[in-house]
Amino acid sequence: MKENIAESILERVNKRVLSLSDRLTKQYKGVKPFGREELKSEDKLYYYDNLSPLDMDYLITKYGRETMNQMVYEMETLKARRKNYAR
Repeated sequence: MKENIAESILERVNKRVLSLSDRLTKQYKGVKPFGREELKSEDKLYYYDNLSPLDMDYLITKYGRETMNQMVYEMETLKARRKNYAR
């Protein structure tokens, strides 16, 4: 059976998109995402302190245990720094 030309075109377009995505990822690694504001530390702590166990389970599922462990460590460190600073 002869291959549909649309399949071939779609395959080439997908390869090009992936290639471009890889290059952009490497070029802009560590750069603030376009159109996003950095959350203030107070806001981050507020959201962290108000996470329910279900929220945490969802975030672990979505981002992975290592990423969430890093986030918890950063938030607890920030809380400790603020507590020591307030003394």
